[in-house]
Amino acid sequence: MANSGWIPLRRGIIDHLTSSRMNTIEWAVFSFLLMDVDARTGKGIVNVPYLQHFLRDIKDRCAEKVLASLEKKGYIFRKIKPFSRVAYPYWVQKYEITRGPKKGCCVNVSKASVSRNVSDIYYEKSGAEVCDVGSAEVCAESSSNSGAETAQPKVKKTKEQPSLATANGGAEKKGGAGAEVCDVGSAEVCGSYKKEKGKEEVVATTAVSESQMEKELSVVWDYYLEAFDKEEALSPSAKKMGLAEIAKVHKNNPSSSECVHAMTCVIDMARHIVNRQPKKAYFADWHKILSMVQSLGSQYDSEGPPRYAELPEEKEARQQQKAQEEEKNKREAAERLTPEYLDKRKKFDEEWERLRLRSQQPSAESTAPADPRLVVED
Repeated sequence: MANSGWIPLRRGIIDHLTSSRMNTIEWAVFSFLLMDVDARTGKGIVNVPYLQHFLRDIKDRCAEKVLASLEKKGYIFRKIKPFSRVAYPYWVQKYEITRGPKKGCCVNVSKASVSRNVSDIYYEKSGAEVCDVGSAEVCAESSSNSGAETAQPKVKKTKEQPSLATANGGAEKKGGAGAEVCDVGSAEVCGSYKKEKGKEEVVATTAVSESQMEKELSVVWDYYLEAFDKEEALSPSAKKMGLAEIAKVHKNNPSSSECVHAMTCVIDMARHIVNRQPKKAYFADWHKILSMVQSLGSQYDSEGPPRYAELPEEKEARQQQKAQEEEKNKREAAERLTPEYLDKRKKFDEEWERLRLRSQQPSAESTAPADPRLVVED
C-alpha cells in the first residue's frame, strides 16, 4: 500500500470550523497537507498542480487562494520561489513528529512566518521544551542521515518562543522564561548540514547596481513593446516604476536572467488576459502591469500562458539557427553543380525518358489480329 500509517489530529480543529476561522475547503486542503508531510521533519512539497492531482474538485484559483489563506492564518509556512513552476517545500505549524530523532517534538514556524527565513523554524516539546538542532533544515538532514529513533539531549536555557495557531486546531502552548532546551546537535550532524546546506538554504539578496537594473529594464521594456505590438518611448515615470519593481523582484531572484524571466512571465500573463478578455484591455498598460506583479505572477504559475515575445538571447539563437539552415542549403546547392552529380542526374533523366517512351508503345497483344474462329456470326 503506497500510503499507510497515521498522524495525530487534534479535536480542537472543530472549534476552528464552528468559529469560521477555517472553512471546509481549507480544512480539506489542510488535512491533506498534514497527511502528506514527512513524519521525521514535518516538511512536505506542494504547488497548485500537485494539490489538484489529489484533490481534483479544486480549481486553479481556488487552490492558490486556499494555500495562501492557510499560510496567512499561520497553519503552514511556505518557501516559495516566485514565478517558478516547481513544487516548493512547506512546513505545518505544530505538526507532531512521530519518527526519527525528533520524535515527540512539534514544528514551530512562528518566527519563520515573520522573517520569511527557513532557518528560523525550530522544534519544541510539550511543556515549552525546545528540540533544537539548529534549524528545520538541519533536522531534515539529520533525520535523513540517521536511523536512530532517539538521541541524548544536552540541556541549556532559552527564552520563550512566540507561538501562532496550532497545527491541528488546538490551543496555543505557552512556556515561561527559562524553558529547557533539548539540543541533539552534534559534530556529525553539523558536518552533514554544512555539506548539504546549499540545497535548501535561502539565497541571500545581493546588492544590484543601478546600471545593471537599467539594462534589465531595457530588456523588459523591449519585451513589453513586442508582446503588445507597441511603439513607445520609456517615460521617466515608467522608468522609475520599472526600476522599483525590478529591485523588489531581485530580492527573490538574485541573478539578472532570473529577474528578467520573472518580469517577462508577468507581461505574458497580462497579454494572455487581454487576448482572452478584450474588455480588460487596460492590462496592456505598463503601469497597470507593474502594479499587479504579484497577482499576475501567481496566475502565471497556475495557468502557464504561452510566450508572446522573445528575449535578445532567444532572437540571437533563432538568427543563428536560421543562418545555419541557409548555409546548409547553400552547401547542398553547390554539391548539385559538381560533375559527379550532373553525370548521375543525366543518367537518371535518360532512364526516366526511356521508361516513359516504353510505356507509350502499344503492346503486341493489342496489335495482333483477332482469331476468326472466335468471331460469332449473327
